[in-house]
Amino acid sequence: MLAFLRITTHALFFSKPLTIKESCSHVDKWLERPQVRLLSPGGTYWRYLRAILEGAQVRGNLVMDAALAALALENGAEVVT
Repeated sequence: MLAFLRITTHALFFSKPLTIKESCSHVDKWLERPQVRLLSPGGTYWRYLRAILEGAQVRGNLVMDAALAALALENGAEVVT
């Protein structure tokens, strides 16, 4: 959600970015769907994240992608983009 909000409201990526209200409205619609649930890091999150970071030598912008992958692994979830 945060990446979506950051990117869709950023003038560097779009000549006419969404307003924060418009961007939040999209997120609200996602969260209304029964198949969407918010995940929170739990007790094994750091173990998954560290393994991904070190195993793939992740750095820079890919750290956030690794964080999403670790969150999905910990929760048995699937990341859809």
